[in-house]
Amino acid sequence: MNLSAQLKKYRKKSNLTQNELAEYLNVSRQSVSKWETGKSYPDLDTLLTISKLYKIPINKLMEDETDHKSDIPDESGAPVKRKAFKFDIKDYHILFFISIMLLFLIPIGGLIAPFILAKNKKGTALYSSISFVCVICILLSIIKVFVMLFF
Repeated sequence: MNLSAQLKKYRKKSNLTQNELAEYLNVSRQSVSKWETGKSYPDLDTLLTISKLYKIPINKLMEDETDHKSDIPDESGAPVKRKAFKFDIKDYHILFFISIMLLFLIPIGGLIAPFILAKNKKGTALYSSISFVCVICILLSIIKVFVMLFF
């Protein structure tokens, strides 16, 4: 649940309308609506005021409950939620770009390519392309080292 959903959830839990919340915060009802739809975000002072109104810590408003990897205690002993890193399709395009660039960095590319292969996951659109380029990079690095040593 993101910030906009949290704002809406806690407003409804407090039995407030958007107009009532807007009046309390000295903002327009349209601003509250934009916050709750994710079109804009309240400033930090407003978030602090909202957290005091709802009697919850500000980090409770900011947390995304669906992406937690583990709970670890903070200094006060209260659990702090951590987000799990997930590869997005854009990240695989970055991996593909890096693997292509490694071809030009032989033999250094041969050292980095295995790490790229480790991050590459089956089932992604670029899996075979990234794997192919990394294997070629490793082979070219081995050939380059062999040529440098023996010729």
